[in-house]
Amino acid sequence: MTYNYTSLGKFISVQGGYAFKSKEFKESSAFPVIKIKNVRFGTVDYSDTAYVDENTANGLERFLTKNGDILISMTGSGFNAPQSLVGRVARVSDGDPEVLINQRVGRIIFSKEHRIHPDFVFYLLSLPDTIHYLVANSTGSANQANINSATICSVPCPDISYDESKRIAKILRSLDDKIANNIAMNQTLEKIAQRIFKSWFIDFDPVKANAEGVPFNGLSPEIQALFPSEFEESELGMIPKGWNVGSFGELLDFHIGGDWGKESSDLKHTEIVRIIRGTDFYNAQIGEDSSIPCRYVEKKKLSKRQLADGDIVIEVSGGSPTQPTGRVLKISEALLTQLQIPVEPASFCRLFRPKPVVSHYAYIHLKNLYENGGTWKYQNQSTGIANFQTTYFLETEKLVLPDGHVLESFNTAIEPLLKRIAENGHQNASLRRIKDRLLPHLIMGKIQLSDAKKELKEAV
Repeated sequence: MTYNYTSLGKFISVQGGYAFKSKEFKESSAFPVIKIKNVRFGTVDYSDTAYVDENTANGLERFLTKNGDILISMTGSGFNAPQSLVGRVARVSDGDPEVLINQRVGRIIFSKEHRIHPDFVFYLLSLPDTIHYLVANSTGSANQANINSATICSVPCPDISYDESKRIAKILRSLDDKIANNIAMNQTLEKIAQRIFKSWFIDFDPVKANAEGVPFNGLSPEIQALFPSEFEESELGMIPKGWNVGSFGELLDFHIGGDWGKESSDLKHTEIVRIIRGTDFYNAQIGEDSSIPCRYVEKKKLSKRQLADGDIVIEVSGGSPTQPTGRVLKISEALLTQLQIPVEPASFCRLFRPKPVVSHYAYIHLKNLYENGGTWKYQNQSTGIANFQTTYFLETEKLVLPDGHVLESFNTAIEPLLKRIAENGHQNASLRRIKDRLLPHLIMGKIQLSDAKKELKEAV
């Protein structure tokens, strides 16, 4: 079925955000405010919001977000900067915080209920062709392109019935929901892994239980027996008797700086690879790999830097006033399969290759260190860029080195969690590819709903 077309303005209008004054923003306060930078592709990023106090927010209830809102960035870049394009659209999800919207963040307002399904409009605005239309019809410069409500309302839209738009949206939403469920599951699995690590190697709970002669909840008697029942003094304080203290560098077989290569091949740069940057870490874990660039590198450099299952990539340059360097990504076979071609760390990153028996232990230690602010002390500032002092870190970051049998048991407990996290990310990548393929065909009526449902059922 192909549709007749009208303009989106037949179904919607656009509400602009409130024009807060710069002096009204606080570092932290009662009411968070999202700006255009917080409107990402599909979702709202709440990690770096602005704030206003109660007096400023008073009377601005109509600018508060609610579940299901569709937000659009009305200022952004042109085609020269794909990650910050004007016209990015995001959907507020159930469980998201209630925030105020700043000026140049637009909210889609539906002129009449049950005229067109809101999710259909969200997917229409997410189409690459729609974003291209908005960028092409923007005003201003390539670095600051602007659109207004009239431009958004002029977007071509199928003249579709509510029921048909709902059926189409349901298929696409089911893919998004599965992706979101996988992400939520991964967050839970990460917390479980962190909790086991903290219990065993920071709080030493099984050792305390042995000292008291009581069973430790969640451990079999055989595994609990691997832990000592006494503590002894060390440079880190009291640690389990018989365990040692060592530097993080002792956990590694190898480490090396990253690479950047060139955009195009030449006689020297012959090998095509994907280059993972610190900004790609989160997306790589959730199966969103479209932003990971392809570059050409030297064969000799690739031989030393090609990432393998179990490797850890750590970001060593970058950060911000509120975010230190030291973010980490664990490389899995599932991620390497997903990226299809050889993968290297970027030049602002470093490859850590742990000894196999401590691979999971090293990764979770780094993850725990970063999330608790422990990497700040290994950072220095140079010409405005924060750098992680790798050599100093490898020599001076001290940690407990457990008994080998305990480490093996830890690996047995953690391996299924990390494997499931990697598999969920890989599945999300497949689901995103299916969605990218189905989206334009469904919105434009170029595929039968029955065929789309069949493909979806096979995928999920």
